[in-house]
Amino acid sequence: MNISAQRGLEALIPFVQTEIEKAVHEREYLGMPTPEDFDVVLGYHDTIGGGAYVELVDSTPVMFINSLRSVAPSVLEYAHQEVSELIHHLDTIGYVFTNHWDGISGESMFGVFLNPEQGIKEFESSFNSEEEFESYKKMINSRGVPYEHYKELVFKSNRVMKKKLGWLIPIIERDFPESIMVRYIRHEVDHLDSALSPMYRELIPIFSELGDLERRFYLQGETSVAEELKTKNSEVLERYIGLFPVLELKAMFFDHIEPFGWHNTDPVSVQEDVLANFTTFSIKGIGERMLHRVVSFERASDNIDDDISNFILGNYYDKRRSPKTERYIYNPEKIEISALIDARAAWEGCMIRCKRQAEHMAPIIARAYEKDPRIPSDAIRAGNLGDFVKVCNGS
Repeated sequence: MNISAQRGLEALIPFVQTEIEKAVHEREYLGMPTPEDFDVVLGYHDTIGGGAYVELVDSTPVMFINSLRSVAPSVLEYAHQEVSELIHHLDTIGYVFTNHWDGISGESMFGVFLNPEQGIKEFESSFNSEEEFESYKKMINSRGVPYEHYKELVFKSNRVMKKKLGWLIPIIERDFPESIMVRYIRHEVDHLDSALSPMYRELIPIFSELGDLERRFYLQGETSVAEELKTKNSEVLERYIGLFPVLELKAMFFDHIEPFGWHNTDPVSVQEDVLANFTTFSIKGIGERMLHRVVSFERASDNIDDDISNFILGNYYDKRRSPKTERYIYNPEKIEISALIDARAAWEGCMIRCKRQAEHMAPIIARAYEKDPRIPSDAIRAGNLGDFVKVCNGS
């Protein structure tokens, strides 16, 4: 295990290491596998935006922990605006000044935050050509807020945001050990186990191909890849619907069963709580990702234009009271209702299928944990979801 921390969070490394070791010890006691080689990155906030998650980076499972989410509710009572403004500022950097087609961009986001002039210069020089960079700016502009406005905004407000972060660092150090984030470490350690499964590994080339196709379609103007982009978006949506509920449900039982409490708590008795937890997650996490895939599919199909896609995304964030809604500006008079309805129906259909998959899988995983806590870890190593169910059922 190798743990690294962004500047200012180094003091939390020993605590995080201890908590992960406790989670690993529990798994060893139960006979559950855990990767011997994995990394942990302790940061403030990144483009994924969650409190903690696991990704496979160059074949190594990596747990990312975003500490701004650990600030206690008691602090938020008087510092909610400071925390919200800082997260929004980092989100803006991540949205505009990091490469969305090359995976996780937490480090590049923080690099821009530490040194905006150098970070933005490096970002602008990362494109394959000046024409590609101009296409990128045009894409950002088409959503309603000009690229240069974001650039000016970051330069203007970054110094103030650094001061806010400096003020928050001692609070993060104080609050993190008692935060709900710590409870989710066992959850994320389970994701470390799942990240090495064949089904999870299959996602890596799929997402890589999707990123390449979107870059070619949006930045290089290769309309000839539209059909490939539609196919790849459909493939990703099917994985979200089928596999993600399994990965999350498998890990969420750790949120509802106390450490070393597997012999005292019947997993079947908490499956409804786990399912309710997933429903919340699916709306905030998987739902947002699926919406972007649906919009990308519809754009590749030439079914929707800038105004409709901006309306769909802007309205989604507005309903969740997210400042991300400010990114998307549209002309209501140009909204074609039939196209809008088709796109929203596609997304809602994906959400319903995802929820039904979770409802189907929750009792299967619960019964497997009930029989032997090792079974779901054995099952996730199956080659497909059908075999996963067979292993869970003991057939």
